[in-house]
Amino acid sequence: MIYDTMADMTVVVADDAQGTSFPSNYDFSQSRTARGLYTDAKQLKADLGSLNLGRVAFTGQKYKD
Repeated sequence: MIYDTMADMTVVVADDAQGTSFPSNYDFSQSRTARGLYTDAKQLKADLGSLNLGRVAFTGQKYKD
């Protein structure tokens, strides 16, 4: 996990992420309160977030837990 306190984000890298060396032990499916954030009320399009840390940039679905 990567904690970016300036952006108020926590990056959780998925197990199937390509070319990463940032393993995570957090599993969304094990959480009773985690939910994806969506751009519309029908939840058809996932709200994507991005975080650029200089040499590494992350893009993925936003979750709230």
